[in-house]
Amino acid sequence: RPERTDWTLELCKLLENGGDYLGARADLKKILETNPNYLEARLRLARNLEVYDHDFDGAVQEFERALQI
Repeated sequence: RPERTDWTLELCKLLENGGDYLGARADLKKILETNPNYLEARLRLARNLEVYDHDFDGAVQEFERALQI
C-alpha cells in the first residue's frame, strides 16, 4: 500500500494538470511539513514556483534544498 504522501503527490500532479497550481502548491507544502526530505515533492514544488508563479528566487531556494537531500 502506498504511503499517504505518495497519494498526495499524485493528487498534486493531477491538480497541476488541471490548472490548479495553487492547490497543488498547498498540498506540496503539506507533504514537506511532515517529510521535509521527500525529494520528489521538493523538486515538484520548485518547478511549481518556477513555472506557474515565476517565483525564481523561491524555486532556486527549493532546488538548493533538494540538492542537500
